Amino acid sequence: MRYVKPVFVIAMGVAMSVTAMAAPAAAEPLSDGAEWVALGDSYQAGTGTEEYTGDCHRSKWSHISLLDAEGSGPKPLAFVACEGATSHDLYRSMNGEPPQADAVLDNAGSIRVTTLGIGGNDLEFGPLITRCVTRHWVGRSCASAYDDQVQANFDRLVNTLDPATGLNRLQAVYTDLFHRAPLTRLITPTYAKFFPRRGGWRWWESGLLIKRCHAVRVSDQLWINNWIRRLDDAIIGSSQSVGAIPVDFYAASDGHELCNPDGNDNYLNGISLNPRYNSFHPTKFGYQVNANHLRPVIRQQLAAPPRRNTKVPTPLPKANTPPKARLTLTQHGDTIKVDASGSHDPDGEIVQYLWEFDDGTMDDGKSISHTYKKAGTYTVTLIVMDNEGEMGFATADVVRVK
Repeated sequence: MRYVKPVFVIAMGVAMSVTAMAAPAAAEPLSDGAEWVALGDSYQAGTGTEEYTGDCHRSKWSHISLLDAEGSGPKPLAFVACEGATSHDLYRSMNGEPPQADAVLDNAGSIRVTTLGIGGNDLEFGPLITRCVTRHWVGRSCASAYDDQVQANFDRLVNTLDPATGLNRLQAVYTDLFHRAPLTRLITPTYAKFFPRRGGWRWWESGLLIKRCHAVRVSDQLWINNWIRRLDDAIIGSSQSVGAIPVDFYAASDGHELCNPDGNDNYLNGISLNPRYNSFHPTKFGYQVNANHLRPVIRQQLAAPPRRNTKVPTPLPKANTPPKARLTLTQHGDTIKVDASGSHDPDGEIVQYLWEFDDGTMDDGKSISHTYKKAGTYTVTLIVMDNEGEMGFATADVVRVK
């Protein structure tokens, strides 16, 4: 089952439009006697805004810098988040800078709040999505090409426990930061979903007039969102198990995802070839939304008296096992029959079967027929959803219609 303990999810309107915002002063990377240390990857650094300081691509438009500029966080700030960082990179130098975790130890006597957003690069999600967009326009889907690789990375981050401590990688990092600064309040933002909950598309993005969003199939959009949700659940559960405070950003992009049907798709940048690292990162507007989510959590923690974290790490609740999608396909001329009866869910039940036929149409049902109206080469993808909202994916061999 999904983690159900309380977690901060703040649904708030954006306080001001991006165009109306005055440019904040850029936060300094390091400060002596810092009361706030901001660690993490590109989604904390502010990548995506096209205005950066240094090779770590820290931006004055990140939610960290915005909150610091308005005085919503304790001062001074040590802003050390770095584009490309994994959980392991927190403990080694990047771009000639000291390890990020050193900033926690160096400021242990003064630090009140630590924010850490990490995990996406451990799954190698960025490079995989880029390859998804650039290599899988036709043919094999991203879900079928990369799901096993993402699962293996996820297992190393979340499901592999240290024999000595019984902690997974996320728990170990959070616990180490508490050891370095026993009085800090550790706040752990998650990641926002990229696409609308049912997928989105723009007809003009494809000369083939098929449903794509930045060249990503609807089924692959659901696959990407599903992995973001799984990672967020792991961050939330791991944080709560050791006394950290998760802030769930998954729904922060609601109404503003890429290819949102209402046209309000300005939370994230789409695919960017120059520079490539801007792709699928928040815009200035997106970081302001993040700031609105994070602000009340920081203020609440600052209002509480200092205390040591005495939480004894506890095992994570057993996570829901994703359903297994299995399909068979038979073809007679321009008509195919697809069947998902071989699909199963190890710890629940499958409640929805969704098919994408790669010709701009989708349908649902365990066993259905579909007729193609034009000659071409098509990839058929099955998405199954279980009673906990988890998804499984399978792709058939390429269908050729003459």
